[in-house]
Amino acid sequence: CEPSPRARDIVLLPTVRAVPYEEATTRPQVLCIGKFDHANQVLLGPRSAPPASGHGTPVPAGAPSATGWDVVTPLVCKDGRRVLVNRGWVNREQVHAITHPEGEQQLLGILKGGEKGNRFAVNNVDEGHFVWLDLSTMAAATGSKPILIYQQQEEKSIGPIKWPIARPPGSFAEFYVQPMTHLTYAATWACLSALGGCITYLRFLR
Repeated sequence: CEPSPRARDIVLLPTVRAVPYEEATTRPQVLCIGKFDHANQVLLGPRSAPPASGHGTPVPAGAPSATGWDVVTPLVCKDGRRVLVNRGWVNREQVHAITHPEGEQQLLGILKGGEKGNRFAVNNVDEGHFVWLDLSTMAAATGSKPILIYQQQEEKSIGPIKWPIARPPGSFAEFYVQPMTHLTYAATWACLSALGGCITYLRFLR
């Protein structure tokens, strides 16, 4: 791996180790070079369109947004190591249009950890579909190191959309569920509770 001339705080991939969930809040930036192994690609989701991506469907706060999948592909680095790269998000109706870049690739990304387990969701490892990001299992299934890099969008492309869409830098600083969404949920449940109380009073207590 080579340093990026645009940033001094880039962490070179050979110095990167596996990041457990407890350290997932730290997001060092990494630069790596290698070739994608598309044969072992997996899908993670369903997931909503990332914030600041510009490809989410405009909807009122609290309403469902466009859903799709994160595309995770092993990258075979120059030193022979295999790491996992979240190449970005694809609309669920465009999975057939996922691109498969060949040859040596250079990418800039954010190092992140896995997710906490979800007892209500089961990953289909054999089919390559993960509901939650079980990093150690995903790495074992793809023959990779438990190192996950979220590819960063360096510049907005002009022309037809190429799936998946890498996350822009601004999306790493935002929450998937915005405070306004939480406020909308709270107001909705408050109204429903008040309505339920009125119906109960009129039906049984009046």
